[in-house]
Amino acid sequence: MEEPLTEDEVKALANMTLKMQNEYDPMSPDNVNARRKADEEYREEVAQATARRNDRIRASGCEPAGRYPSR
Repeated sequence: MEEPLTEDEVKALANMTLKMQNEYDPMSPDNVNARRKADEEYREEVAQATARRNDRIRASGCEPAGRYPSR
């Protein structure tokens, strides 16, 4: 007769199962959340880079691309 699993063994088994699910299922909740977080971080990084670029362009006395000088 086998002994029941200890609490640590149950947690390890659950973690291993979750890891396997994440490896094989791109739509698992963990993978979806990870992609969403990465997308938000990327968008924030692009916004900051754009703001820095525009600040440098304005400091040089020019207008940022896509904007027309007021007449």
